[in-house]
Amino acid sequence: MSVSRLAKPLNAQFTDVNEQFEGKRNEEKGILLRPYCLSIAGFDPSAGAGVLSDIKTFESNGCYGLGVNTANTYQNDSEFDGLDWCSIDSIKAQIK
Repeated sequence: MSVSRLAKPLNAQFTDVNEQFEGKRNEEKGILLRPYCLSIAGFDPSAGAGVLSDIKTFESNGCYGLGVNTANTYQNDSEFDGLDWCSIDSIKAQIK
């Protein structure tokens, strides 16, 4: 059986999450509760991909987006100039 037949479509997954948290409040602080989503990805300064794009997608689907940076890219809208990978220790520290 293929993975695509087993997995729910992404929008269906977010619909389930939104229904689960919709209208629930933290009584102590009086704020709406939202699920947390974590992206572990590279940083694309144009926000067309990577951790920034993931967080924007999380937010647009009612989730609080968190990010862990694995690499910094050097690019603009027309050319890619390179990247610097983050060390494993740096990535682990961000996840803590």
